[in-house]
Amino acid sequence: MVGAIGVRLMLRSRLQQMSTRAKQAAKQYQGATKAEWHASEAEMDTLMAAIKASEERVLAKIETSNSKIDVLSKELRSEMANLRADHTRALEAVELVNDSHETRIKNLEEEANRRNNCRLVGVNANFGTERPVQALAKIIKEALELDHTPALDWAYRSGPQSTFQNFVIKFHDFQDKVDVLRKAAARRLGTQGKPQLRIYPDYTPR
Repeated sequence: MVGAIGVRLMLRSRLQQMSTRAKQAAKQYQGATKAEWHASEAEMDTLMAAIKASEERVLAKIETSNSKIDVLSKELRSEMANLRADHTRALEAVELVNDSHETRIKNLEEEANRRNNCRLVGVNANFGTERPVQALAKIIKEALELDHTPALDWAYRSGPQSTFQNFVIKFHDFQDKVDVLRKAAARRLGTQGKPQLRIYPDYTPR
């Protein structure tokens, strides 16, 4: 675009110069003889032919310059389209990675939440009015002869209801879970009648 403007300015300057020369020639030959006037007309014809030729050359340069500008513009538009496409693909890749990380983080959080869980099998579920969390904590303490009652965050029944029920529980402290499992493995975990009361780690979703 700058090249085309420069060419137009150059053409305007040349035309102004030639117009000035034509005016000077016309003034010079005022009152001249017929022969001299014909000579002047020939000179004017030569001058106009030179102007036309110069104009055609300048217009050709402008056309060439415009063609080059059009080609460059197309190349730039194509490059911009490629950059937009690359940017879109990069954003999609980042979103996929973020989704994968979020899923992984969520899975790790769920695994961390289940690391304190255990399953009690064969519990006599006749708790009376006592809450399952409190009743099960006492059962574990008495069955393993612990020196303290482990704190449980929650407890819920698992499987069909019967006299001897299965429960999933969550220890408040991970160390309590470790101690209970270690002692349960070293000895038989009490008998509240039959069947035998057993305890295992549990990592199933709640």
